Formats: sequence, structure tokens, C-alpha cells
Amino acid sequence: MGGETDEEDNTTKSDEPPVSKKKRFTTYNSDWAKGENFSEWVRPTQGDPFSATYVLCPAKISVKYEGKTALENHAKTKKHQSFALSKRKNLAIATFMTKKGLPADDRIAVAELSSVYHGVLHGHSYLSTDCGNKLSAKIFHDSSIATKMSCGRTKSEALVQNVLAPYSQEHLATELKHTPYFSVCSDASNSGSAKLYPYTVQYFHEDEGVKYGLLEFYEDPHETSRAIYEQILDITETNGLCASQISAYGADNASVNFGKHNSVYQKLKEASPHIVKGNCKCHLIHNTLKNANRILSAAGYDVESIVLKIYSEFSCSAKKVESLKEFCEFTSVQYKEILRHVPTRWLSLLPAIQRILECWPALKSYFLSLGKKDCPDIIWKVVCRSGADAANSNDEDDVTVSGCFLLLMHNVMQEFDSAIRKLENESATLLDVHGVISRLRSQLISRRADRFYGSKTKQAFRKLSARDQMEFATLVDSFFEKAVQYLEANCDFDDPVMSNASCLRRSRPMEWDALERLVDKLALSIDEDKLYQDYTVLNDVFESIPEELAPDKKWAFFFKKEKAATELLKVVSFVFSVPVSNAYAERVFSHMEDVWSDKRNRMSVGLVKAELQVRLNFKLSCLEFKAFIEGQPGLLQAAKRDEKYTWKKRKESRVSASTSGRASTSGSASMSGRASTSGRASTSGQI
Repeated sequence: MGGETDEEDNTTKSDEPPVSKKKRFTTYNSDWAKGENFSEWVRPTQGDPFSATYVLCPAKISVKYEGKTALENHAKTKKHQSFALSKRKNLAIATFMTKKGLPADDRIAVAELSSVYHGVLHGHSYLSTDCGNKLSAKIFHDSSIATKMSCGRTKSEALVQNVLAPYSQEHLATELKHTPYFSVCSDASNSGSAKLYPYTVQYFHEDEGVKYGLLEFYEDPHETSRAIYEQILDITETNGLCASQISAYGADNASVNFGKHNSVYQKLKEASPHIVKGNCKCHLIHNTLKNANRILSAAGYDVESIVLKIYSEFSCSAKKVESLKEFCEFTSVQYKEILRHVPTRWLSLLPAIQRILECWPALKSYFLSLGKKDCPDIIWKVVCRSGADAANSNDEDDVTVSGCFLLLMHNVMQEFDSAIRKLENESATLLDVHGVISRLRSQLISRRADRFYGSKTKQAFRKLSARDQMEFATLVDSFFEKAVQYLEANCDFDDPVMSNASCLRRSRPMEWDALERLVDKLALSIDEDKLYQDYTVLNDVFESIPEELAPDKKWAFFFKKEKAATELLKVVSFVFSVPVSNAYAERVFSHMEDVWSDKRNRMSVGLVKAELQVRLNFKLSCLEFKAFIEGQPGLLQAAKRDEKYTWKKRKESRVSASTSGRASTSGSASMSGRASTSGRASTSGQI
């Protein structure tokens, strides 16, 4: 009940003594409005504590005598129920009435951007995205956001090409401006008649560690070192960066990139003497194996050709595949599809050999059934010994020299495969290179000295004739010798930066002599006095750095707390920005093949570039992206403006050109030139 008040009645005089009678009245209680039944329509009445205001219509309800019961009785009347129903209908209609500039507009922009990002991330076409949004509006017809989304093909392309991609590029450029050094990695690939190049970067972020990004993706028919060099400088300056920030140039080992004369690296070295080579170590390891395999190829035991020939036997014939399945059933071997080996792929040979060995009993029976006449010669040398017939060659003890080399390559390839996988990982840094390649060289030298071929190869080797054993051992020795020679000739194990960078691994307190040697080899402009102060601070806090973190994460942990260690940051930023492989640039083309598929062959290079930047620079899941853009008002405003459309930009460009033309007519040619330039700059800067 509400509060109560007392009043006295004046009675006439009588023989009895006067008695004072009190009447109690109920006042409005503010707790009533908190209840579920009254919260929407009951409010206190100003200046009258004995009544409540009915907000659905201008009326008062007296609570003086009945209190809360008066409100409950009023709620049961037809008049109240009619007003309540009208209010609910008006609220339902209001959810669809979104005025521009209100937060609801931002929620719609968030939904549209999230839908477009989802389509780009998962490779959907813009027609598919448009169809999905229209379907959502029908399915969720009571949603004020789904019914207001209008994201057709044209708008979706505009949001990707003129909002999300420029934002990701600008954000990446801003991070690069605040880092002392970054490396540039490039590559080239054809798509039809178009020659395409990515401009990717690797840099050390003082809060997050090593990061990657796609700053530009362009088409250029010229493949000369001069053209690539000029593009790198132009893109660097266009994004507000300096060529002196480039720490290394990364690419494959083609002569146009790292030749001794007139290469891209040499031209960059002339512009910035501190630039170091970031040539692809994975490509180097791959070439080491290919060159060593030439020893076997010259002797007629080319394992790579054997793998390709076996694949080609079954790749285009359903009848042959069915026959192989029958042999698998006969030999009690589970059928598995023969894998294709691509000679230019780093990691495709080992899985292809593995699959052949898994199906070998069935494959051997299949090729023996063909006979020498119909079986390819290179495969016949694997399944049948020289001078033996097919009937006797199906014995498990019947082993050929070619079969031994197949087993040997499978065993040795595991060392090459392991090294490549370590270096192509995004977590790999310059600190890992020397250890990985030195270990590979040691493995090859030890295998040659100990004549270790692998356990399965050794078992097969013992079944060879004495003559075949001698031939096999001689060729294997030459194979290992050739591999070590090529590796040592093309990899500088005494590289001053690579060999001294291990002091940054942070497994123990740093020694000043090691840091000093590294700085001398880098030839950077460093304040040595300030660097020593940073060094002492580092060793003081060494114990507080978590041991389980990766090396770059340990340094990020340190710099996140010690913002004043600027000179040490220069050294760390330089070393961790040097690429160890060209894998990230290669991944750009893998994404390009997914984006620019045969079903989406009408895409322009500009739109392909935009989708690649959105995919590679945001690095967010769809849910994370939605949460991210909800806190980016500038991005939401850009998505709502009409300037995101290309036709709008062209219209503004024509207006700007017309204005500058009138300025030229009125008098000053030089002023006209400046007006035209400024017009182009403002147009290109718009999202």
C-alpha cells in the first residue's frame, strides 16, 4: 500500500467527551511504476500525491481510497486495453521508420558491411550476396535491420572497392609509418594476358610482433628490373612511406630479382645501402633437391619422372582406375587416388611418393599385367628387374634399382620437407634460418658419410645384386655430394646478419658484445649510448618476460611496457622484418585464383586487388569483423555516403575538370594546373 495520512472530524458538543476520529488516505507509491504491469503507463501526478497519471491518455486515476487496487481495476477496462493495443501497434510500426543520422542507420551499415565481408572472405559472388540479403529480408521480415538492408551487386562492389579496401590499405600504411623498418616482397604471375604483381610487406609491430600485409596489387606488362624497381618506389611514396624504411627485398631467386648486375635488389641497394637480401630460402631448398635429382636422372633413375608418369597413367582414364581398384582388392590394399606432383610446387613430391608406396602392391601388379610392350619403359624399370619376366617379378623379394631410389627419395624428402615447412610458416623469422639450413646440410653430410639410406631402403638394398648395389651406392654418394655443393654455393652460411641475429632469440640474458656485433653488421644509424641504456633495461626485466612466447612475441611483450627503448626497437624491427621465404607473396596468388575463378571472370584487376586486401589485411573472422566495425564511426559514415560509387567519383572529376578549365580561361595557366592537380588528389582520396 501507499503512504497514509490522518485527518480530524470536528463534532458538536454533547454530554459525552469529544472523541477525535481519524481517516487514513493512500498516496502514490513510486514502486508501483517498477512493476511489470504498470511500468509502461503509470506515472506520478505533479502536485497531487493522491492520484496517478495515465500516460496513454491525459487522465488521472485516484488512488486516495483504493490505492494500488484502483490501478489494477483500471487495467481491466476496455478503454485501457484499447489504448494499450494501439501503443503496441505504433511501436511495431516505429521499428521500420528509421530516420537518417540515427544509430539505426549505423546498425544497418554494420549489417551491410558484415554481409559483404562475409561474401569476400568465403569467395561468394556479389549476385549470391545480393540474393542472400533479399532472402534474409523475407525470412526475418519482422527485423528492422534485415528489411532495410539494400546491398545489391553494385553497392557490394562499391563497399569493397571504395570503402573496405582503402580503409585496410590506409590502416596498414599508418602502421608502417610508425615502424622503423619493413621489408618488401614481390612476385609475378599471369592471369590470361595480364601480368600481375603483389606489393607485400613484413614488419615488426611493437605490440603484436611480426605482421604481414598486402599494400598494393597491380598490373604491369613490363617485367624488367627497372620497371619493378620504379613501381616499388612509386607505391612506397604514394602511401606516405620512405624508401629508407625498407630493410630487405624479398622475392624468388630469379636473376631479375637478385642478379649481380642490374637486378631489382642492386637498384634498391643503391638507393638504400642498408637493404639486405630476403631471397626465398624455401625456393633454395627446393632447387637443391631438383639439382641433386639430375644425378639420378642422368643415370636413368629420375624419380620425379616416375611419379609424373604413374599419375598420368590414371589421371584421365576411368577404365584404368577401375582396373587399379580391382588389383587393390586382390592384393588387400585400400584404394587411394594417385596424387599429382607439380614440379614448381615445394611440397607436392613427398605426398605423391607416399601415396604410390601405399598402393605399391596393387600398382606393381597392374603394370606387370600390362606387359613390357604396353607398360611405359620408365615404370617397367621400377616393377621388373632387367632380364626377368613378369611372372617372376611379382615376388616380394624381387626389387629393382629404380624401386630403391623411390624408397630413398621418400626418406630423404622428409628432411627437405621438414625444412621447407618450418621456413614457409608465418611464424618463421631470420633467427630460424641459420639453424634450419645448417641442420639440413649436416643431415646430408652425415647420410653420405654413414651411407644411411633409411630402414626400408636398406632392406630393399640388401636384395639387390652386388652389381646393382655398387651402382646404387655410387649414385647416392653423388646425389648427396651434389646437394651439399649446391646448398653451400647458394646459401651464405657466414652471412653477417643471419649468423649474428641469434642474440635476439631471448632464451637467456643478452650479452652486450653480441648486440654490438649485430649493430655493426647492420650498419644502421644508432645512438649507441641510448642503445646501451635500452640494453640494461632489457636485462633488468628479463625474468618478467614469459618464457613460452615466440621470440617476436617476447620482444612485443617488452616494447609494450618499455616505450622508451627506441634504439633497441630499431634493431629488433630491422631483423624481424627480413623475410625468410616468399611464401606470403605466393599465398596472394593462391587467394587470387580463388577470387578470380572461371565463374567470376568478369572481375577487374581493381576489384580483385580490393578483395585480396580485404581478405589479407583484416585477418578477422566474420563475427570479429562485425564487432570491430561497430567501433569505427568513420568507416560507417563512409559506407553510408554516395561517394563510394564510381559513377559519383567520375561526376565529381568532370566537375573538377570543368572548374579548372574555367580557371585557365580566366587567366592563369599555372593556377589552372594546380587546381587540376588538387582536384585529382581530392577525388582519389575519397572512399
